[in-house]
Amino acid sequence: MNQKEIHETNYCVVNVSGGAPSAIALDRAIQAFGKSRTIGVFADVKIEDPDLYRFLDDVECYLEFPITRIAEGRTPWEVFFDESMMGNNRADLCSRILKREFIDKWIVEQGYKPENTVRAFGYGPKEIVRSDNIKRAVAPYPVWLPLHERPYLSPCDCVDYVRNVWQIDPPDLYDQGFPHNNCGGACVKAGHGQWYLLYKKRRRVFETWEMHEESFRSKTGKDVSILRDRRGGSYKPLPLKELRRRFEQESYRPSDLSGGCDCMGLNLVTI
Repeated sequence: MNQKEIHETNYCVVNVSGGAPSAIALDRAIQAFGKSRTIGVFADVKIEDPDLYRFLDDVECYLEFPITRIAEGRTPWEVFFDESMMGNNRADLCSRILKREFIDKWIVEQGYKPENTVRAFGYGPKEIVRSDNIKRAVAPYPVWLPLHERPYLSPCDCVDYVRNVWQIDPPDLYDQGFPHNNCGGACVKAGHGQWYLLYKKRRRVFETWEMHEESFRSKTGKDVSILRDRRGGSYKPLPLKELRRRFEQESYRPSDLSGGCDCMGLNLVTI
């Protein structure tokens, strides 16, 4: 945003996810708008890793700025049961209901209007699709993407920045190789590789999601799952129970980490 746009906008509401990129986006918003005109809001889905809250606390202390924490009240699995629909990478109703729509509703209830409020998100300059989608999703509110401005930072750069510049320990999930700091390392939009990482690094979380998925399949009678099996050239449900069996009994070691940062790609900081 240029200085004229900042001057003409009363408030900047930043979606704080609990990850490093959104924390830096919040910092840049404070620098641009000042603390009195900046609002950072975090929507809690009630199944976060405990270290996420520690990270938010540390960010608040470092920035000397409070992050508003709100919660719809349900967990993703409670949403799946209530809606009688399993979340997956084609339908992330958990994120839609518990985060996006709930924050949107909260912003309206607080009286922030499109004519005097800009929405800010921690999407990086390589996340073109997500950046374009969010502009359409929150319209008519204008969108500002602080990480699209210099100095450019990739997701990995953001983690290094909070560690080395802010002197804050990044969330544990990053150090364990996860591409985000949400839902304890699980995600309905994650690929097989991230679920394998969860199986290896956070077995209890994997088993909890497997238990909930089996309960959903049993209670609804639906042959559905978070993941899909692509073997044989066709798509069919791949329950986490079966995926675990493959991890245990086969040499199945998927490497895709959906949403991961491109550490070996272009160094955006130097552009």
